[in-house]
Amino acid sequence: MEDNWVLVFKTTDQILCERAKIILKKEKIKSVVMNKKDSNFLIGEIELFVKIEDLGQAQFILKGLGIE
Repeated sequence: MEDNWVLVFKTTDQILCERAKIILKKEKIKSVVMNKKDSNFLIGEIELFVKIEDLGQAQFILKGLGIE
């Protein structure tokens, strides 16, 4: 991943992370999901990244929806 992407949200709930991605997409903010869960043991986290210039707006939108 390029250097201009930053972590905006992480969770163990894949559905919540995908929901956050869809919300950001509706607001014209590109995001990337990185699933770091171990497929055998289902432990680990799922991370959502946005471009650094969109970080503030993405945090504001997700916080307003209770996703932080």
